[in-house]
Amino acid sequence: MSNQIASAKRGSTQLVALAILGMMFFSIGFALGINSYLIPLLKSELSISSAESYLVLAATFSAFLIFGYPASFVIARIGYKKTMALSFLLFSIGFYLYIPSGQMESLPLFLAASFLSGMGNTFLQATVNPYVTILGPIDSAAQRMSIMGILNKLAWPVAPLFLALVIGKSVDQVTFSDTTLPFYIIIGVFLLLG
Repeated sequence: MSNQIASAKRGSTQLVALAILGMMFFSIGFALGINSYLIPLLKSELSISSAESYLVLAATFSAFLIFGYPASFVIARIGYKKTMALSFLLFSIGFYLYIPSGQMESLPLFLAASFLSGMGNTFLQATVNPYVTILGPIDSAAQRMSIMGILNKLAWPVAPLFLALVIGKSVDQVTFSDTTLPFYIIIGVFLLLG
């Protein structure tokens, strides 16, 4: 009887942990999905070329390349949970920098904000991926990773939809000042998750 109770508790604990990890995978996709809203906005507001506006993606993903391996040193030094908290702090600082970037109409500051957000994304992915594989039987790890991948991919389109709903204007009418409130909301949520 006590084995059944212990097994039930372990199962419910794993379910809660998987739900939390699911939120983190959703956050990873959401943060990347913001770029799909910002790129056309940058192009129109800063009167830059498509190639220049896509530097935002390059800045985000270059952080993956640069900090992918060093993330393991951070995890070894401060642990998984603190690295997760650090990643949400990095996300929040990056998202915060989008606000003055828009006010100053500064592409370099947008790129720095995207790079910082990409760093947060890198650190978070480095911590959550191993957790998913060890949180349950090894023979079902691939299924858990697939579910987390689906949550991640579902979040990509949610980010621009969220921004569009909060702003309440069509993309061609949006200005940088319209993005301030949604970014403050996003920052608050990411700090709470951290």
